[in-house]
Amino acid sequence: MPDEPNDPNRQEDANWLQGQLTRASTQPRDTIAAQIGEDAHNVVVGKNIIQIGSLQIPRYLVVIIACGVLALVVIGVWNGQKSRESAENSKAALAKLEATPTPTSTPPPQPMGADSFNIVVAQFGRQEGGDVPVDHPGSIISEWLALQLDNLANQLEPSNMGKIMVWHDRVHRPPSNPSIGVVRSEAEAAAVKDRVPGVDLVIYGLLEGPETAPQLALYFYYQSTTIQGEPDAASGRHQFGISIPVRFANDSTLLKQTLAKNGDALLSLRARALIWLAQGLAQEIIGDPEAALHIFQAAEADLVNWEDQKGRSVFTYFAGHEALTLQQLDLAQQKFEAALMLNPDYPNAQIGLGKVYYQRAQLYLVAGNLEASNATLVNACPALAAPLATNSVLLPVSDEQALADVQLATQAFTAAKTKAEAIVAQMPADKQSSSFWPSVLQVAQLMLSNAQRLTGEIYVRNGELAAAETELQAAVASFQTTLNDVAGDTRYGFSQYVYLGLGATYRAQGYIYRAPEEKAAAKASLQQAQTNYTQCMAADTPVSSPDQQADLETVHCLCGFYKQQVEEEIKNLEEGGEG
Repeated sequence: MPDEPNDPNRQEDANWLQGQLTRASTQPRDTIAAQIGEDAHNVVVGKNIIQIGSLQIPRYLVVIIACGVLALVVIGVWNGQKSRESAENSKAALAKLEATPTPTSTPPPQPMGADSFNIVVAQFGRQEGGDVPVDHPGSIISEWLALQLDNLANQLEPSNMGKIMVWHDRVHRPPSNPSIGVVRSEAEAAAVKDRVPGVDLVIYGLLEGPETAPQLALYFYYQSTTIQGEPDAASGRHQFGISIPVRFANDSTLLKQTLAKNGDALLSLRARALIWLAQGLAQEIIGDPEAALHIFQAAEADLVNWEDQKGRSVFTYFAGHEALTLQQLDLAQQKFEAALMLNPDYPNAQIGLGKVYYQRAQLYLVAGNLEASNATLVNACPALAAPLATNSVLLPVSDEQALADVQLATQAFTAAKTKAEAIVAQMPADKQSSSFWPSVLQVAQLMLSNAQRLTGEIYVRNGELAAAETELQAAVASFQTTLNDVAGDTRYGFSQYVYLGLGATYRAQGYIYRAPEEKAAAKASLQQAQTNYTQCMAADTPVSSPDQQADLETVHCLCGFYKQQVEEEIKNLEEGGEG
């Protein structure tokens, strides 16, 4: 704005007012001074009155008006502050309401695909820690691994197993589903399967060692069905290879950049191996063990140069597992022995090898039965037709060879139990008591009990009754120990297998007492067998798959078949008198 020209009259008025103020300040009386704007008219300023034009305003009203204006300003500011506080409180209450799900409005977890093989990758953390933040190395690596698995799965050719789906807290997880979080034990992995319907494989990892230079131990949890009426050691926890060094654990930015740019050679190889594993297990789940065996053998060939022998042993073990399912006992033995060569501390492989020897000895006893007796059993329980038709060039041909096979089975189950106990002892105390099905330790204990029973039955067969009684009594005590371990756990009907074994043991004891004066003891043993077969049939087990339903039906069928036979034998004893 340009400067206004100087006005001599205005300058004179300003000088006059300044002079009046200076003079008034030196005199002891009230002074009123005012400077009125240009072009103002009829303005009078007095001690108690202000006149503007024809309007006269008393001074006290001016004070009141000024105070009122000030009060309105203060009230306005206060109301504005309260409004902001109220809005913020409303937002906080709304956020809290939205964050607190109500039972009536929370949608159920969305199940994973029924026509796909579903993998859950948990967050990786430490054994003693809680949840991990997104910038934690375990969280970063687990997400990267899930993305790698998802990418590899999308490259597979379509097959009868359906698509492989991968879920992680930040990969494909529906908003309605609960967070997967960190998994630290088999029991927690089993809980994930209970929490998220449709999960087939749970992959979890634990960081071990120094915070700045930890190592990652990878595990997977899997549940399979049974083999020949016995709980399967393939179910449960498997360590997937040796621990992997974690680089840049103390620099999340550099860790993310490294994985995004170059990946990690050891982790990438582990992802490739896990996809092979998923393909094989998918075939097993849909009931095609022959295709599963082919895939595991192809994985063995593809990973032959993998320096991690512990990781390679998993594929060799599962190849043996499928061979055992197919009753290819000789191939199964080769695979289990090879797995133990790669990883001597693998209790699952030790159980598999023991089952091969156990199955050969059992088939020897079956072959000694009357053909009509076997036909009656198959007619009652058709699922047993394939196992009874098993052939092997190494089947025993004498009681001595059968006893030798049972002794080898006993040694294998005992070694598996020792190795499983060592694994449990390494777990934190609060994890050791976790109950889940099936525990490898419990499977080893159950199969050890069955081996003792089978030894007693062979002794009964060849007339060594004193030795038979010793073995059968030991088997009863062993079965009771196992039953106590699984008491109250109805998952997959573990107790039903124990009752089946106990029934067979007491039934064999009944055959020991042949003298007339021993009929009471024989009847008591047969009644114990009857009781255990009845409990086997009465057990109520939740069923989660058609395969599990078929397995439990076979166990029920066996218990019902032998219960009927025992009842007929008790009736014969009663009709003949107890002498």
